[in-house]
Amino acid sequence: MRLILLLIFSLLFLTGETARAESSQEPGNIYPEIGALHSGNLLFRQLQQDISRYHLRSKSNEPLPQLFFYQYIVKKNQDFFSLASRINLPYDTLASLNGIRHPSQIDEGSRILIPNMPGLFVPVTPQNDLEYMMAALRADSFEPEKLIKIKRNDSFYFLPGERFHSLERAYFLQILFRFPVDRGRISSRFGVRQSPFTGHRIFHNGIDIAAGRGESVLAARGGEVVETGADPIYGKYILIDHEGGYSTFYGHLEKQSVSLHDRIYSGMIIGRIGSTGRSTGPHLHFEIRRDNELRDPVQLMPNTR
Repeated sequence: MRLILLLIFSLLFLTGETARAESSQEPGNIYPEIGALHSGNLLFRQLQQDISRYHLRSKSNEPLPQLFFYQYIVKKNQDFFSLASRINLPYDTLASLNGIRHPSQIDEGSRILIPNMPGLFVPVTPQNDLEYMMAALRADSFEPEKLIKIKRNDSFYFLPGERFHSLERAYFLQILFRFPVDRGRISSRFGVRQSPFTGHRIFHNGIDIAAGRGESVLAARGGEVVETGADPIYGKYILIDHEGGYSTFYGHLEKQSVSLHDRIYSGMIIGRIGSTGRSTGPHLHFEIRRDNELRDPVQLMPNTR
């Protein structure tokens, strides 16, 4: 049976790119499954030929090959980056097609789709922050002829040869923001917790970072100071706007070292750790928002999980 299937796939490949593209546009189509990522596998060889053909035509400004998809089940000890390298496609391509928000989402047994050329797949209906970011940054690139459907009935705009912007790459690699205190530790996390004042369970909007009074507070990312002030709860605070609809909030400061509308860069000292407002001791209350919606800071900073 396996031999028969291989012969069918081989004949399908030889019938020409047009027939393959038509097949790939069928939402219910079962894409040919690559069993192993080595040259002894017929479908893997076909995939590599497809990718080589794309690069040759792209360099000579010839019409690109028709888009076609394969599928693959991730094997033991295969991580996302080694998988992309072995397939010879940018990780941006695999991530955008398969709705992968972070490399850790891929593990043994995951089934992924593999296109026969590099590029970005921007969903018509974004489902997560990364996809919203991709759609917003490329709104002017969406044309009817770039619209495709795949077997999940998802609709995408395919942009051949495109890669993640720096903002998208930082989000994907979870290095969008740096830790705002060099010598500090997370003492209270994002989410529901017991209030240190009332003992009741309440929602904590950010994370608390314990550190010595007077320690430097650093900008978690470059941006513009849009608000400074003093609050009965958060004490002296700073609010910074960042690219992509993000903002960061720094509370309980002893000192604010920046002013309204200052342009700042990542790692710049913007204040000092204090215990102003309603506080149990010296620490930084740190929040990240996107379009005014709260985000867990731990998910957007490296090495904090």
